[in-house]
Amino acid sequence: MTRRMLVALVPLALFAAGCGDEALVCYCGGTMRPAIEELARMYEAKTGQRVNTDVNDSGALLARIELVRQGDLYVAHDPFLSATFIKGHAVKGWVVASITPVIVVAKGNPKNVRGFRDLARPGMRLALPDETRSTTGWVVPVIAKRAGIEAAIRHRDDGGNVVTRTRAGNGAADQVALGTADAAVVWNAIAKLRARDLDVVAIEPEFMPKRDVDVITTASLGRTDLDYIRVTICTLKYSKKLEQATAFAEFCASPEAAEVWKRLGFSPVDPARDAIPLNP
Repeated sequence: MTRRMLVALVPLALFAAGCGDEALVCYCGGTMRPAIEELARMYEAKTGQRVNTDVNDSGALLARIELVRQGDLYVAHDPFLSATFIKGHAVKGWVVASITPVIVVAKGNPKNVRGFRDLARPGMRLALPDETRSTTGWVVPVIAKRAGIEAAIRHRDDGGNVVTRTRAGNGAADQVALGTADAAVVWNAIAKLRARDLDVVAIEPEFMPKRDVDVITTASLGRTDLDYIRVTICTLKYSKKLEQATAFAEFCASPEAAEVWKRLGFSPVDPARDAIPLNP
């Protein structure tokens, strides 16, 4: 596929943004879509500034930013803010919330899942996000190791309980809702969206990643602390409306916006770790 063909696949909103349309273009990871779309509506009502969202998984959006070098804002979760700075696309970033892994099961919890080790029971069917494409895929093996059930998170063909791997957590949660899996591990915000169809089982604190212990660092993504997955927004150096983009980012990080993030199932910012704007 040629570069011209790839560019042709970019949503028309991006090109409209460069042709007189005053709306900001905000690339938004799928987990964050409900919050950002609500915040965009609130912000337009307050200021008149429109914000158009371009939604995909966070990694695919970063690849798009690299390709088209357009747009105003990028909303993602770790490790993608660091990657955006490392690759030279970001101007300034803010932490607006965080996300926490949870177990989701069918409504009524028919398999009586009470904790993480129950995922290792014979006959359990697990749906998990991809180990290489998803941040959840990095976190789950750490939890499984601490719980002593590493073998259970292998695919069925390898003696484990995993029946499917999805690109992101939304797909894994959908498998449980459809009845093709008994449980999945996804972000709490994804579980909140499906509260009518799924129940949530908390993962025991003793199995969760630990600060300064469970860390992944790569040259292209930077450092990711697996015990605290940040939700972030950053302004892009390609923006022709940087002042307006910065104002919307600051609104997304405001106390007023924090209530929206909380209501939609996100965990709070840790004031001791990332309460201030990021500007590496």
